[in-house]
Amino acid sequence: MDDSSEVDKTIHAAVMRNHPLWKRFDAHPMQLPAPVTTKTFPSMRTALLVCHHARSRMNCLDCVAGQASIRDDVTMQRPILFDLDRTLVDLQNHTDYAAALADLHSLLEGWSEFEVLDADWDAPTLECMAILVALSNDPRWGPASAAVAAHERAAIPRSTPMPGLAEVGAACVGTPYAVVTLLPPDVAREVLDHHGFPVEVIIGRDPGIRAKPYGDGLVAAAQLLGVDVEGCVMIGDSSWDRAAAVDAGGGFIGVPATSSAFASDVLTASSLVEAVWMARSR
Repeated sequence: MDDSSEVDKTIHAAVMRNHPLWKRFDAHPMQLPAPVTTKTFPSMRTALLVCHHARSRMNCLDCVAGQASIRDDVTMQRPILFDLDRTLVDLQNHTDYAAALADLHSLLEGWSEFEVLDADWDAPTLECMAILVALSNDPRWGPASAAVAAHERAAIPRSTPMPGLAEVGAACVGTPYAVVTLLPPDVAREVLDHHGFPVEVIIGRDPGIRAKPYGDGLVAAAQLLGVDVEGCVMIGDSSWDRAAAVDAGGGFIGVPATSSAFASDVLTASSLVEAVWMARSR
């Protein structure tokens, strides 16, 4: 492709201005998606411009005398495992976890044999989740989970989609994905359906699957997708999500809801959609 082509430069500039991927990757051309496919960029012309922009990534496009051969291989897209709360939908900030915690204390009669792992959540939320994780395989888990779920379900009408949720489906075309959440599966499905984002594979709160921060849920989701968990990328908002990804052996991209969510060495995105594009490029 001729670098001096004014037509190419004009179209290229338009792509840079308007495509959400290139708003980030224009400054980081080595982070281009691999492979670039017609599902990533529906226009052959756009794909040629991608090749023109970063000749160093010939594993994506073979450029010979101005011609590009695009490999439409969706199997090479890395599967994505989404957290739900504060990643796809904000249910947490509308759930009365203080009341849920009071219910737990009444149910468990002051039981306090649990460790609270740090996260950028309010204290009642953190304690509720820590108790449920500690109760795994305990006969009291069922009543305890149901007590918390009643408050989570009640918050669904007040829940709000996270910015970019409406674009995630299109951004994930050709990419297998699932949701791994601390919510019960039925509550998770209800809240996602409420916001018009149905998901086929959901791994939620289950006494037989150690919850985040353990990686068991990610492993289970990968098995249902028919992929290796090591090839998956977890996208989440909290340190528990990252710990689960590390425990499972997968990748991780943070979409922090607060400035204290992650240490400075954790890979993060500035938005949900950007995180999806980053995951597809890893």
